[in-house]
Amino acid sequence: MRHSNRHAERGTVMLIVVLMGALFFGLATFAGSMAQSGHETARREQDNVRARLAADVALSMALEEIQTGVDTYGGGLGVINQTTGDTSFLTTYVPLGGNLYQVNATARNTRARAGVTAVIQQTPTVTINFSPRAAITTKGAVTTTGSIEVDGRDWNSTGTSIVGPGKFGISSMSTITNSGNSKVGGVGIAPAKPVPAAVKDPNNIWKDNINNDGDGATDEEAYDGIDNDNDGQTDEDTTGYPTSPDVSLGLPVGTLKAQAIAQGTYFTTEAALNAAIAANGGVVPGGKILYLDFDQWLPSNMGSVYNDPPSIIVHHNTAGTAYLKNMHGSFKGLILADFVEHLNGDCSILGAFMSFGSQAIGNTFGNGNAHIRFSSSVLTNLPSAGSTISVRIVSRGRTVGAT
Repeated sequence: MRHSNRHAERGTVMLIVVLMGALFFGLATFAGSMAQSGHETARREQDNVRARLAADVALSMALEEIQTGVDTYGGGLGVINQTTGDTSFLTTYVPLGGNLYQVNATARNTRARAGVTAVIQQTPTVTINFSPRAAITTKGAVTTTGSIEVDGRDWNSTGTSIVGPGKFGISSMSTITNSGNSKVGGVGIAPAKPVPAAVKDPNNIWKDNINNDGDGATDEEAYDGIDNDNDGQTDEDTTGYPTSPDVSLGLPVGTLKAQAIAQGTYFTTEAALNAAIAANGGVVPGGKILYLDFDQWLPSNMGSVYNDPPSIIVHHNTAGTAYLKNMHGSFKGLILADFVEHLNGDCSILGAFMSFGSQAIGNTFGNGNAHIRFSSSVLTNLPSAGSTISVRIVSRGRTVGAT
């Protein structure tokens, strides 16, 4: 009996040992499994974060393209389709009607997928609103010679008919002299010789004797693009002539040059400009800002037909002494130049001309049968001076999911 009990005790001990071993093995296995699971969870959460960040970056890249109007990443404006490492991202740009658009961005990697959606509102910015005093507006003295015809009446955008009384023919801060067979018209009066006094605006001092900003002072600001009176407004109550082409259009100094550089129409030599016109079929490129950063364009040959759409030619140097000489051909748009000397017989400008130089060189218009015709419709369709899109996010949402 005692022998039988000893065997039973040994069997019980063995069973306990086996059970304890199995328990410890199970616990070890469970602990290992839990550790592995925790590690996987951490890696998945890390990938979720990476996917969300990638989607945000893709959305920002798409909005940058939309705002600048430049397809930087080559997939089409607002469309980004790229892969970096194990992460790929894609955006789409969908019109919703009116000026609302939806931009969708998704990103995925090994373990996660994330998306972000933004509804944006687009509005134009940096547009040019230019309403000159006359078909020709100058700071220095003006002389018309030859048989040039300057017409400030408002012509249509093709130069084929008169649609309104328009502006002065010539406005200057100095004297206006008409000689030879030159004719000037404007404010509803046809060009004539002798030139009617009503179509000319000489010795204009560019102030209106009105307290435009309500600050108690009148005509206290220089026309220079600076908030001279520190009231939060710029050039709202001016006296004197605009100091530069940018300022005349209400733009920060350097805007026109920057836009020309972005468009590939910034020229530092006469040869480069002439080559660009020749490459464009002998016509000034349409819908562009051409910035001529050299001293003299001689002869200034703009081509045989009007460019379309209208463009802006800026001929201006740091010293303010750049000048166009012996102008030929046809141009539609706005010319902003330091000086001009002679518009030859076949020269035809539809839009407006403005010069910024003093009397150091002088402005002589005319040599043959050239003509300048004011056109408000041309000036309202001038090219943008920068980004044409302002983007405002109306709503934004996020989606997250495993791959």
